[in-house]
Amino acid sequence: AHCRQHHETIAVTQCHVENRATRHCTGLQRRLDHLERLDNTRDLQDPAMEAEDACAVMGALLARLHVPAPPMLVRLEDFLAPHFSRMLREPRVPHRVAQRTTGLARELFASAGEPVLLHTDLHFANVLAGGREPWLAIDPKPLAGPAGFEIQPALRNRMTEMGTGASLRWCVRRRVEVMAEAMGIDLDEARAWSMVHSGLQVHWARDSPEDASQQLALMKALDT
Repeated sequence: AHCRQHHETIAVTQCHVENRATRHCTGLQRRLDHLERLDNTRDLQDPAMEAEDACAVMGALLARLHVPAPPMLVRLEDFLAPHFSRMLREPRVPHRVAQRTTGLARELFASAGEPVLLHTDLHFANVLAGGREPWLAIDPKPLAGPAGFEIQPALRNRMTEMGTGASLRWCVRRRVEVMAEAMGIDLDEARAWSMVHSGLQVHWARDSPEDASQQLALMKALDT
């Protein structure tokens, strides 16, 4: 009786494992069936595409991605809080930049509406040519927050094309305008969030003075 019970236990366990494996393979096949056909040789970094057109593509994609945020997602405000705290104590970040960034962020979060689903890492290299549609977004790092925070990566991509001085200021602001229009959000809010994001990039690039300087130039170009 003991041997029979032992063999029955083995049989049930084997059946359970096989069922789990079958379900896993079936689920994997479903996921494979839904994989997009993407061309990783074509993205928005292609100089053959005007930068303004690339911004319009990104803005249109973000407008579609920005559905109401699921309640389980981490909020952008909570995610950034420790970064702001460290930024204020970081000697390599100019004090005025840290103060301006954190103060503006407080104002914006205080007046923000219901959060949307954020991609948080949509830049020119993360938009690839697709088969189902001309362009598709990849590699999301989802958070819940205000849509305007998403614009800044489009400003730091292909940055050398914007020149310096007055040219940089005009081009940066034009990119924000194109993105805000495509996303359907307020221009002043878009510019303010882009300033906050640029200030954070100054902090995150503190180990690379050249990169930090570029982010600081973007922040200055956005300031009124």
